[in-house]
Amino acid sequence: MTELLEILKISIPSLIVASTSYLLIKKLMDSRIKQLELEKFKELNKESLTIRLQAYERLILLCERINPNSLIIRENQSGLTNFELEHKLVASLKSEFEHNLSQQLYISNKAWRKVNETKDEIIMLIRKEASQLEKQDSSLGLCKSIIETYSQNNNIVEESIELLKKEVSTIWN
Repeated sequence: MTELLEILKISIPSLIVASTSYLLIKKLMDSRIKQLELEKFKELNKESLTIRLQAYERLILLCERINPNSLIIRENQSGLTNFELEHKLVASLKSEFEHNLSQQLYISNKAWRKVNETKDEIIMLIRKEASQLEKQDSSLGLCKSIIETYSQNNNIVEESIELLKKEVSTIWN
């Protein structure tokens, strides 16, 4: 019996020390794991922010590139007919847009719809103005017609850029 008491005197404090040690080590490990997870989350958040900002940047650039004034300067060449320029402008615009399709993953649905709407309205503008001219005439008439119509009553590109900028400013806040 005394041997049993002696064993218990030694075993009970040992078990208390062992369980206390285990709980402290477990708490420290859990704390360290949470800290590492938080650091990883912050790093992923930072990378995500960078990607999102790049998406907004690319879409603003897209808007600038599909602006009829920029598009015409880039695509018009001497000797083109209205018909050829119309198709060249629309093809270039669609190509620019398709090149940036993946950016919709990183921006709001509202902003993506606005960019898409901008593309569609510019295509309609090009086609409408081209339909009012002779297909075989020099492309200068189409250039002039598109630029005049766009500058008189169309701010779609500027509206899209403003919406994109507004969303970027909310990311920072």
